Amino acid sequence: MVHFDKSSRRFYFSLIALITREMNQRGTATYIHIRKHEPLLKQLDGSLAERYASNTIDGMWEKIRKAWAAFLPYKNPTLIENWIESLRKAGLPE
Repeated sequence: MVHFDKSSRRFYFSLIALITREMNQRGTATYIHIRKHEPLLKQLDGSLAERYASNTIDGMWEKIRKAWAAFLPYKNPTLIENWIESLRKAGLPE
């Protein structure tokens, strides 16, 4: 079970939800150009990350890069399968 009891976790969950929504709209698990959502992400960062909100846009992107670098599924084949299965359960077609 994952708990979203921390402000940073709520921010990253919203980022995952945004990416999942975009993939659902496209009908496939594909690359999402996340930078086009910069204004929304900055707003989410400010409202959800609370005291951990970034002061600058570059700071926000750096925070996202650091957080995701350790958890990207391409580093571990088992994680890739788990990640793909999660996307399937979310209703994304293959």
